[in-house]
Amino acid sequence: MTDKRMDKKMEVINRQKGEKIFQIITLIVLPLFWIGYGRALYIGNQNNISSYSLLILTFSILNCKVLFAGEKMYNRVLDVLAKFDGFLFLAWAVMTIVSLIMK
Repeated sequence: MTDKRMDKKMEVINRQKGEKIFQIITLIVLPLFWIGYGRALYIGNQNNISSYSLLILTFSILNCKVLFAGEKMYNRVLDVLAKFDGFLFLAWAVMTIVSLIMK
């Protein structure tokens, strides 16, 4: 009986570690997408703007707990990066809504 409980606890711990690693990777990749989006916006390439917009939206939704709910990250650098990504996402959403209203 206790072996089954220990196995379940170890399985949960391993799953949580995998989720943490995935979250760290997506938080690190998200600024690269923002850089690509800015470059595509500067150049005026509509296909890349659309692609980067979808990637940014997807990765921001995957990290919504960290970006918007105020969950703390494991170290200070990742926490600052998450807050910066959340700010960029909100600014991007507001600018998109304003541009749609203006058209």
